[in-house]
Amino acid sequence: MDYLAALDVTCICLMPFYPSPDRDDGYDVTDMYGVDPMLGTMGDVVEFIRTAKDRGMRVIADFVINHTPDQHPWFKESRKSVDSPFRDYYVWRRGTPPDTSDQVVFPGEETSIWTQDKATGEWYLHMFSKHQPDLNVANPKVRDEIAKSMDFWLQLGLDGVRLDAVPFFLELQGVSKEEAGKIDPHDYLAALRSFINRRNGSAILLGEVNLPYKEQLKYFGGPAGNEFFSLPGTPVLSYGEELGMGEDLRAKGRSAIRSPMQWNDTENGGFSTAPAEQLVAKMVDGYFGPKNINAARAKRDPDSLWNFIAALIRSYRESPELAWGDFELIKQPNPCVLLHSCTRAGSTLVLAHNMAAKPASVTAKVLSPEDPEETLGGAVLLDLLDGDIVPPVGRRRIRAGAGTVRLPVVPDPAAGGPQDLTPVR
Repeated sequence: MDYLAALDVTCICLMPFYPSPDRDDGYDVTDMYGVDPMLGTMGDVVEFIRTAKDRGMRVIADFVINHTPDQHPWFKESRKSVDSPFRDYYVWRRGTPPDTSDQVVFPGEETSIWTQDKATGEWYLHMFSKHQPDLNVANPKVRDEIAKSMDFWLQLGLDGVRLDAVPFFLELQGVSKEEAGKIDPHDYLAALRSFINRRNGSAILLGEVNLPYKEQLKYFGGPAGNEFFSLPGTPVLSYGEELGMGEDLRAKGRSAIRSPMQWNDTENGGFSTAPAEQLVAKMVDGYFGPKNINAARAKRDPDSLWNFIAALIRSYRESPELAWGDFELIKQPNPCVLLHSCTRAGSTLVLAHNMAAKPASVTAKVLSPEDPEETLGGAVLLDLLDGDIVPPVGRRRIRAGAGTVRLPVVPDPAAGGPQDLTPVR
């Protein structure tokens, strides 16, 4: 926890910690009101939340509401009979489904999104694996159960939830047109947002929506956009990214990015004292293993990725223009450079992003937010990462090396005159 506080993290998102048969790293939950004994107890969760809040960090948790495992009590009852009161908790069909191989989320694991159940001969829907039947969110009882479980954890101190696989549980695949017509995707998300607001006005509702921009609109209800650490939005780091941890290419599928955290260069990277062969997930080996990449070493190295990320986070938190300001794209001729500004309460940040492998140089005019016909004259440029101040004379130069991001502040101008911006190495 102190490690995250030192990085200036403001919110922690926990992966599923609920009871699970663990065939999908916990994303197959059998009880949304419990804690898997392999991970701890309810008391441990409460203590974790309290400790985080003592350090100024919020805690949210993954909520898996698209599906359950086939070992869930609801599905066990649902599959017994077509007359089961839990039958409509899931999506069933009587006739043989058409070829749906092109809709499978993980083509190497499944060939269809439907599986026939021997008990009744009917088919149940599963957008993911066959051991993860999809819930029927068109059923009001299911939606009520989802809300109740969210409320439970909010009352225990969570500051919000991250909804897993949002597009899939809102697609209403396999549901009759009559049933599907009773619920609108955006209306349902808005209803969940309103419900959470009534329980905790500052709670977060975060959705996993890995879709092209145009397809995101029906889930957000309007335009959405984000650029890491610079555009309006919330920068999100997965554990280990601040170190440059590598993937375990020996593991299958998504397990490759779920290797243990590398705390130091000792056995098992300081993650566990158990024998290596007993670890649920193997440590990354080779150059990206804990001997070279670990938190203890990175924190001591002033030139490490960890310290660079920490500087970005500090700059972000010190710059309300980024999160709350008005975004404006600045035209310039180099296609490898993204140049834009963020303005709030009379203060403007100008940001240059070089996407190329080599340093780039561009010239562009930075217009005044108060008068788009005028340039910012007499402004002082401050590089937020280096702290360098450029005197307010003539053309301004900031560095925009390959793959780096610099954040110069441009306060309200006190004098007139043209203002050009030229990022250079």
